[in-house]
Amino acid sequence: MLEDFVANYIEHADEEYFLGSYIIQSKDNNNDLLDGQQRITTLFLLFAFLRDYEMASDEVKENCESLIFQKANKIRHIEERIRLSYEIRGNVKAFIEEFLMPSGSINLHWSEIEKKVSSKKENLSIQRMCNALICFKKFFTERVNIDLDAFLGFILNNVVMIYISADSLEDAFRLFSVMNDRGQKLSNADILKSSNLEKIDDDIDMNNYAREWEDMQEDFGNDFDRFLAYIRTMLLKKRPKMNLLDEYNKLIFKTGLIKQGKEFFDYVFKVYKDYNTLINLHDNEDSEYCTLIRILINCMPSTDWIPVVLAYGRKYGNSGLLIFTQKVACKNIADAVCGKVPSYRIDNLNNIINLIDESVDYQSVLNAKEFYSFDQNVFMANIQSEVYGRRYTYALLMMLEYKYKDKSEWKEFGTVSIEHILPQTPSANSRWVRDFSNHPKLAY
Repeated sequence: MLEDFVANYIEHADEEYFLGSYIIQSKDNNNDLLDGQQRITTLFLLFAFLRDYEMASDEVKENCESLIFQKANKIRHIEERIRLSYEIRGNVKAFIEEFLMPSGSINLHWSEIEKKVSSKKENLSIQRMCNALICFKKFFTERVNIDLDAFLGFILNNVVMIYISADSLEDAFRLFSVMNDRGQKLSNADILKSSNLEKIDDDIDMNNYAREWEDMQEDFGNDFDRFLAYIRTMLLKKRPKMNLLDEYNKLIFKTGLIKQGKEFFDYVFKVYKDYNTLINLHDNEDSEYCTLIRILINCMPSTDWIPVVLAYGRKYGNSGLLIFTQKVACKNIADAVCGKVPSYRIDNLNNIINLIDESVDYQSVLNAKEFYSFDQNVFMANIQSEVYGRRYTYALLMMLEYKYKDKSEWKEFGTVSIEHILPQTPSANSRWVRDFSNHPKLAY
């Protein structure tokens, strides 16, 4: 962005520079920014830096100060306030108020800003803000020939953004989904967080829930939406018919399956805790179960089994958990070997979640043979034909390894090579020699 601004303020000083659009939900006192957060925040940080930059003129500093902080005006009934506030991001708001809002605060806290960039304990948003400030300093220090008065004048007079305003959160998100085609888009997780935080009246509670959600989101990274899809499957117990947000809004919230706000957050946080134990295997000492889960995570062609294991573990804990997970794994692989289409396999797994939900004890779940049965004749015929190159082959071979290997110490999932499957010294008339060419990479 800085490179673009510098190039255009010199070469295209009389032309407009379009920085895109942003979407807000209009409110009485504040407007909630739903799309355009990265650009607006970056501009805010840039103005804060130039306000405190020693090479900037007094005019640049005064203009930047007015862009960051709105002074009170009793005659016009204007209150004193900062122009950009992170109301739902806990200590990010405190960081802005201390490190960015007061004039001279960046210079005063510069050594702390440098430390926060590399601190693993620091909030990720704060790390990125500090990194941006350091980037600004490096950029302008290396380009001392920039006319900062003209540079800022170009931004304030030539840089154009279009804003779209909606009265309701639902309308704003609908606009967002239709129009946002640049930058890092809000994820389903971001939208669910915002719409549920809006239902919490107490500011302290809202900040606490927001902070815990962001820690969880940071832990999952790009897989967070998938985790929310697992929760959706456990709640609805059927294949999705619409996008994830619509299913939460129309089939979960509006039907009263879960109430928005605290009840939703509490439910997600509890599932997250169980997920860490059952799937991420935190503090899980059952070596055989851990080995099985690692095989399923690394080898299964899909993760549709995860909500099923989660549903069982959340209801019955460790009682029969290993046996149940083995049954689900074998059923899922067997259906794939038998040529069942994904929709059929997913429906079977969802039927097992229904079974768990309606059961009165774990034995009734384990003994429901019809939920784990498959056509053994078709299965045997298919594995005796050409199995290599199929999506399920890796999982099938590793499940065989799991079945016959000592599982008491086989907890870590190691690298698997072709040598691990083929015999090292087959006899000359062995079928292994006929089926596999003596290629150097196969290394008998």
